[in-house]
Amino acid sequence: MIVKILSKSVTFACVYYNTNKVDRDDGELMKVSGFEALNLMQNIRPKDYANYLLAQSIASKRTLYPCFHAVISCKGRSHNKYELTIIAQKWLKNMGYEQQPYLLVFHKDTANNHLHIVSTRITRNGKRIDNFFEGIRAVEMLNLVMDIDVGREAQNDVEKAFLYRFFSRSQFTDLLKSFGYRFKHSQGKYDVIRYGRVIYSIPLRSLDDKINAYTKDTGRLTSVRSALLMWEDYNDAIPAYNREPILAEKTYVLPKSMRMKIWMLSEKFDIQVVFHGKKGLPPDRYTLIDHRIKTVFDGAELMPIQEFLKISTEADMVVRSEINDFPAIKSETVLQGRLPVNNSNNHQASLPFNMETPIDIYDDIDDEAVHGRKRNRKHKLNKR
Repeated sequence: MIVKILSKSVTFACVYYNTNKVDRDDGELMKVSGFEALNLMQNIRPKDYANYLLAQSIASKRTLYPCFHAVISCKGRSHNKYELTIIAQKWLKNMGYEQQPYLLVFHKDTANNHLHIVSTRITRNGKRIDNFFEGIRAVEMLNLVMDIDVGREAQNDVEKAFLYRFFSRSQFTDLLKSFGYRFKHSQGKYDVIRYGRVIYSIPLRSLDDKINAYTKDTGRLTSVRSALLMWEDYNDAIPAYNREPILAEKTYVLPKSMRMKIWMLSEKFDIQVVFHGKKGLPPDRYTLIDHRIKTVFDGAELMPIQEFLKISTEADMVVRSEINDFPAIKSETVLQGRLPVNNSNNHQASLPFNMETPIDIYDDIDDEAVHGRKRNRKHKLNKR
């Protein structure tokens, strides 16, 4: 189960988007609440809902984006339209929207059942509903509705991570990132972060004991390398990834020769790739997370980064005309939240990624940890 707050908007065009889905039989209006003044009308049109929301929103001149548009989605058909409607109503109550006018529209035009929520951030007395850290709070409130203990879930994910073999702390943190967590080093421990807060801590002593017990497995990479070399010139359309490359903030254009390598590692070997580098530059190293045999490898053990990327010629880079020959990589458009993310079959595990999207690269240094204090000082000076 996931929740996404969609892009902010000045208007309520999302009303028409959802009612058009209903008109095409791709959706169903499940609930209308808080539009009491429209009850006197015999034939309520989408325009009437939009105008009602707009009329209530103009009571606050300070709010630039009053439209509230969210989606709650489940994996496949695990929840029907009635179950999603009940979940959405409980979630709206936790978010402070229970007394707001809102529409709940069920969509059935994708592989995953999902329900759209349309409302306004402005109350009838002209006050704005708190939207501070709205995305993080949205996930927390859905966790509450679904009775998910994020601390216990993080503990379970860390325990699963300890079942893997790795030979350094950085490899362990790469593994945590593949599970959807962030981390920071703090006084003899790693603090595990999600939803903007620390939800679990790992003593470094237990982590180092695990690292000291590492034993190398060379046979696995030998077979993987042989397969990659055999398929190197294969250039047919590439299906969806089973394991997405790890995505972060730093981007790099996807080399043509790397498409097949990533797909082969993902589909045939259940191996996930984590790239490391600096913004605007090719990755300088990479890590392989082998989910099948639960081992983390340094990518150089498979082949040098230059050989893996093959970026020596400009012709080797993907151009848009070539990209269009390939289907989009499977993805579920998600934002800050997930419930949970560590399973490869989980709905949230697939982040937005397709052949037109550059591969993102992890910085080797936690940028916020290094530059955060400097940014804070600069911000204080600018405010003076």
